[in-house]
Amino acid sequence: MFKKINIISVIVFILFYHSMALGCPPFPTALLTVDSNHVAVNVDITFDGSGSSDTDGPITKYEWDFNYNSSTFNCNYYETSDIHTDNTFDGITTHSFPAPGVYTVALRVTDDSTPAKYDIDTMTVSVGLVKVISGTQERFYSTISDAINAVSTLDGNEVVVYPGIFEESIIINKDITLRSQYNNDWGKITETVIESASDSNAITVTAAGSGCEIYGFTIKNGLRGIYSEGTSSEDISLILGNLIISDNDANTCNGGGIYFEYVDANINNSYIIENEAANGGGIYCENSDLNIANCVFWKNTAKAVSSYGGGLYFVDSDISIDRNTFSKNSSVEYGGAICSNYDSNSSVSVYNSIFWNNTANTTDYDIYNTGSSSISLNRCIISNYPTGSDLLRNSPNFKDEDDIFGSDMIAGTCDDGLRPLPETQAIDASYKTASTPTTDIAGIASIDSLCANTGSGSPDYIDIGAYEVPRIFFVDYNATGANDGNSWDDAYNYLRDALDDNRLTAGDWIFVSAGTYYPDADTTYPNGNDNIERRFDLVDGVYVFGGFTVSAGLHSRDWNSGVYSANFAILDGALNSSIKSKTVVRGADGARLDGFTITNGKNETSPGGGLITQDGDSMLVANCIFKNNRSKFCGGAVYALSDQYEDTVIFENCVFAGNTAWLNSTYSASSGGAVFNDGVKAVFSSCIFNGNAATDGG
Repeated sequence: MFKKINIISVIVFILFYHSMALGCPPFPTALLTVDSNHVAVNVDITFDGSGSSDTDGPITKYEWDFNYNSSTFNCNYYETSDIHTDNTFDGITTHSFPAPGVYTVALRVTDDSTPAKYDIDTMTVSVGLVKVISGTQERFYSTISDAINAVSTLDGNEVVVYPGIFEESIIINKDITLRSQYNNDWGKITETVIESASDSNAITVTAAGSGCEIYGFTIKNGLRGIYSEGTSSEDISLILGNLIISDNDANTCNGGGIYFEYVDANINNSYIIENEAANGGGIYCENSDLNIANCVFWKNTAKAVSSYGGGLYFVDSDISIDRNTFSKNSSVEYGGAICSNYDSNSSVSVYNSIFWNNTANTTDYDIYNTGSSSISLNRCIISNYPTGSDLLRNSPNFKDEDDIFGSDMIAGTCDDGLRPLPETQAIDASYKTASTPTTDIAGIASIDSLCANTGSGSPDYIDIGAYEVPRIFFVDYNATGANDGNSWDDAYNYLRDALDDNRLTAGDWIFVSAGTYYPDADTTYPNGNDNIERRFDLVDGVYVFGGFTVSAGLHSRDWNSGVYSANFAILDGALNSSIKSKTVVRGADGARLDGFTITNGKNETSPGGGLITQDGDSMLVANCIFKNNRSKFCGGAVYALSDQYEDTVIFENCVFAGNTAWLNSTYSASSGGAVFNDGVKAVFSSCIFNGNAATDGG
């Protein structure tokens, strides 16, 4: 027995010695790096495993688990020399995380030995919707409150919030800037929401110091939207801008949208809408200094039995109001838009603002003054306030007072309901002061319109109210005047000339009379030149309206009720009896096409016969008819393309009839007889499709 054991031991020793002499295959070494381990939700970051190594051969496989639990490896993505969906076998990939949290990411690498050996490297990534900027560093957090609490630790002063809904009550107790990532984009602002419980203020500011700034949020459904109260010895300084403060209800308390006491504040480019309170439905302000510019107060309510100020109520405060619009605010008793209660030491001035259709039980239903001094009211459109300098009494001619954000449902765009239509006293009529804004609430610069200026100061063409009135260029094929687009008499004869006018800028409108217009015709080629490549190229941010009867003026269209009449302007691709334009209309970002028949486009080489939109073109098409357009690929009437999947094209009250996408020798199938959507978010509202055809689908 003893001898057998010794023999076995010798054999084991010999085998061990032999394996050591030959060398066992070593394990590979995984090495994972990342370009940032603090990242926003839905933002790609790069995970790099290319530094991994194996001393006796190649790495044959890279695998990633983007939510590793330390015990089970669940492969979410892998690469081998034969399979690499990102087109490169390099151990590098990108990934984004759909929700906030702290994620452990694991890289597993496998070598070419038999049996294969592997190694795992891990690292953590913090993913959030809120970041704190401290110098060159960024740190991400899941909530706004967590980020604000981290500001002091990180020695930062800017908290940036990505789009999302934040159900929290926020307390700001330090001097910081709180802003949304896209604070100048009204579409993104509507998606960046601070929503508080009904018994809590959405944002409370207690910091007294050099100042706090808040930009670019929708703040809603709280007891109050923003609450700030300083002391008689130390005011709180605030700057607010590009906000939508809505649907807050202070119940029996004051200040539904905003409550200020001992606060120095500037409020710019904001919507204070549909808030309620006992007094000051929109804003309550006491012992404060408040400057308000380019703001809209709409449908705010003061609801106490003896209530004051549906839109704004201030007590013993210095107030400056310039280029604002107050509409449909209400108070049970005093001052549907504004009620003031201040002593002789206070100063209140109101410039260049619109007060219209506000209601209260008193006779002064726009503005009511209970204080010992009078309000200085200058160059305002107001229905009934008795005193002021050069007040205007006629209607501001709003587009649609009941539809504040228009058909695109986005604030700060050209179809907003409280933007005055042409034929309003508001055009070029403001008294420019040192503080009067020269851009409107949507960021559109004041432009010298095609009419006589009645304003003063420099410049003397700023419009009254929060919105710049659109500048209009006119097109009428029968006009016999100067052909410069400045009026119906001097209208351009050709739509191409209007679209090529170098004065055009975002916010302008083009009015086109009923008639037929060809894409190859302009002043240079009044009878056209049969060039099938020519089309009507829309301009970014410019609205083009068709269907006017010149003799009936601007009101020959019903602006609010769908397909309005037979007075369509026709954009016709039939250049002659045998030649048709490839594409009739090319879209543009922020443009609107409204009131046209688009017909006879025939594209034999690429998609889209009637209308094409390309990457970056989000636009609205309303009250249009697409008929008898053809494409030899996809999208007989419309081809909408977005490489980034971020564009939106809205079709409202449109008809698609008799359009065709047909087969050709290059493409095995042609789809979308009416519309082919290639990566665009297409929205159809109250549209009709009839008799469209394609050889494959749609």
